[in-house]
Amino acid sequence: MPVIFMERSLLDSLTEADIKEIIDENEGHTKYARLEGYYEGDHDILRHTKKDSTAPNNRLVNNMAKYITDTATGYFIGKPVVYSSQNDAYLEALQDIFDYNDEQDENMELAKGASINGDCFEMLYMDEDAQIRFTKVPPDGCIYICETGYNTPMAAIRIVYSKDKDKNIIKKVEFWTAQDCWYFRSINGGAELLDIREHYWGDVPFVEYINNEERLGDFEGVITLIDAYNRVESNTANFFQYNDEALLKVLKMGAVTSQDIAEMKEKGAIILEDGGDIQWLIKEVSDTALENYKKRLREDMHIFSAVPNLTDANFGGNLSGVAVSY
Repeated sequence: MPVIFMERSLLDSLTEADIKEIIDENEGHTKYARLEGYYEGDHDILRHTKKDSTAPNNRLVNNMAKYITDTATGYFIGKPVVYSSQNDAYLEALQDIFDYNDEQDENMELAKGASINGDCFEMLYMDEDAQIRFTKVPPDGCIYICETGYNTPMAAIRIVYSKDKDKNIIKKVEFWTAQDCWYFRSINGGAELLDIREHYWGDVPFVEYINNEERLGDFEGVITLIDAYNRVESNTANFFQYNDEALLKVLKMGAVTSQDIAEMKEKGAIILEDGGDIQWLIKEVSDTALENYKKRLREDMHIFSAVPNLTDANFGGNLSGVAVSY
């Protein structure tokens, strides 16, 4: 959870040791890495193993996570945000800042980040030309501190990792309040406070964008269904591969050698002795039950993620554009 709640009086009394403790307790949430991985196609099925190393082990990824996020984000922010004001000079100055920061693209990335992770952050800063800039900060790189009972930020902690020329991991930490910023630095060890500087924002220069009050990603609740669909698709491929490479069972054919079998395959003819028979050892697959199971999984993923299947012929063919929009 990148957002923690604290009494305002406690924030005012935080020491350097307290800040380090907050960082250690709240840094490195594996939830975000897993959700980002699922969006990028790194699903659990890719690490699936079998006890029999000779058995087919297809690992098919059906990236429903990416479909859900891209569809929801495209609908939500595909049409850019429109701003208005009765103060034309103010609106013009604001638009200049937006244009300088590629605001439409930034909004799309914020929406996508919130859809994947459940929330996302934006940081304001000044560049070398003293121009106002803003940029997305991933949730695993920010710890947001709010006053207990409110969503108003009292402080924010930004964490950035890098490496030096000797491949040592460098961790830079910035602790921002409404008045100043504490700068920490660490190389393969505990953080050291380097400096405390006042800043010019007059507030905490971070904004949190939440996907919902629970801060859940759009596909977070259907990951188990995505995993089940990946497994059944992979197992279907395994069935077909197994049958393509099936063993040949030879019954009552005497001393049949591998050369004999090769010649039978090449010539496409087999001479059976009395009582002899040849069969393939194959697995029986119930196509109807398998397709019904996959169909149910697909439907459940759409239902529980609240993202419709736009490729469904019944969906697209029977509704007007206005109905689809609603």
